[in-house]
Amino acid sequence: MEKNNFSIGKSLKFGLTTFKENTGIMLLIGLVSLLLMMVPEFLATFAFGAGIAALGWVFTVLNIIITAIVTLGLIKIGLKFCDGEKVSLSDIFSQYNLFLKYLVIMIIFILISIPIIVLLEIPGAPSVIGLILLLPLIYLMIKLMFFGYELVDNNAGPFASIKTSIILTKGLFWKLLLFVIITVGINFVGLLVLIVGLIATSPYTMVAMAHVYRQISGESESSQEDEEDFFAEEEEFEEEELEEFEEEEGEFGEEKE
Repeated sequence: MEKNNFSIGKSLKFGLTTFKENTGIMLLIGLVSLLLMMVPEFLATFAFGAGIAALGWVFTVLNIIITAIVTLGLIKIGLKFCDGEKVSLSDIFSQYNLFLKYLVIMIIFILISIPIIVLLEIPGAPSVIGLILLLPLIYLMIKLMFFGYELVDNNAGPFASIKTSIILTKGLFWKLLLFVIITVGINFVGLLVLIVGLIATSPYTMVAMAHVYRQISGESESSQEDEEDFFAEEEEFEEEELEEFEEEEGEFGEEKE
């Protein structure tokens, strides 16, 4: 498969196969990551509701930090599954050192999004205008959807990660949008099943997303197989050339005698 392209079906199938082969650890990762991201948010909501604003802000900040670290950890886990590496629960926290880089990018994204969000909040704004204003926000989300993977996979800087994500997604907007809609739909079904379904659907879609990244970055299993095939063909060609040369040399020696 060529670089900067991917197969939705292949990624979804890889995610499902990986889930079947690693059901136990993936369910555990889904459960722990969900609790880590939901509990601080619940405590913050409870504190604000009880009128303890200071404590509410503490839990809010804690939620931001934990969510960022867990998100980066899940990206790492998805990539490890794609690369055939052993995954453990501790991998959820393994990318804590990238928190500041991740935070910088999220701040940039929020700053870019603020004008659009403000316009959407204008009272009496027609719904059609609201939908039109959402388009650039959706476009931006798709273009930046792989910055976290660049941070984790290559330890790139914030701006380098943004640039690479934009390059990787070039010409793939509609295909990536379709993939996102499918994965959001899968997780929505998991959410409907008393939220418990997310324990299964979130790690499944996480692996599928990592596989998409591996495909478009040219490092998927299929691209590795293509590279191996290329070198195998090249080696076979060299062997044939060598045999022909030896035969010609033998014939020349016979004629000389």
